[in-house]
Amino acid sequence: MEASIETTDTTTERRHPRVEADFPVLLEHRGSWLLGQVRNISVGGLFVRCDESRPEPGQPFGLMFQIPDRPQVFYLASEVVWIGHDVVRPDHRLSFGLRFVRPNDDATLAIERLVTARRESEGPLEPPIGRSYRRRPRVLLVDDEAPTVRSLSRILIKLGCSVDSARDGTAALRLLERNQYTLAIVDVVLPGLDGMSLTARMREQKPDLRVVVISGHAGEEFLDEAFRAGADDVLCKPFDLEHVRHVLMRYACSATAPQPVSQA
Repeated sequence: MEASIETTDTTTERRHPRVEADFPVLLEHRGSWLLGQVRNISVGGLFVRCDESRPEPGQPFGLMFQIPDRPQVFYLASEVVWIGHDVVRPDHRLSFGLRFVRPNDDATLAIERLVTARRESEGPLEPPIGRSYRRRPRVLLVDDEAPTVRSLSRILIKLGCSVDSARDGTAALRLLERNQYTLAIVDVVLPGLDGMSLTARMREQKPDLRVVVISGHAGEEFLDEAFRAGADDVLCKPFDLEHVRHVLMRYACSATAPQPVSQA
């Protein structure tokens, strides 16, 4: 049996109950990002299962996650308070408990609502991806600039995604016919079919596909055109790394339909 998560104000497990959960979380330590899976959660902290991390008690982690059915992506500080191997596959995964350090009010309220809904529900909590999250999200990256493809691919792979790339719209549409993607990332400037037209064709072909457009500018007129074409969001060059992580976590790791968020 797993140990309960301690809280900074020594609140008891009875006042802060944990519930089972199943959604992804990004864990940040010293600039490196790992992908984990939340096993259960309370307002005091959460238990995570992660293949890649071997933490020590007291080790700090930054957490980035989106609670199912809510549009916000939360960023919280935490520290390790409990470590244990997975009972089913002890040689494969490590589970560890993380205590939130000074959680913000929005995150606390969202977690409280999730816990209340879960305890009142007879069924399991739905993960944010329609099929099991243990099946890696697949992303189609459409850009003819190799440095952009390399940099975004590295981030996506660290997020736990598999990545296919295409240099132009024709090649992208061929890949889309043969494969099932969670997200497409499309540069506006492409040889042949331009990015806006490609976005519209993609959404017509696969209505459930999430599409993020890459552009060197993001004026109001451009954003309106992108959203009319069917884009869910826009990534602006030069890339802001935190904004890129936020957008990719939002769309590559979620099947919900949040409202578009433009870059400030």
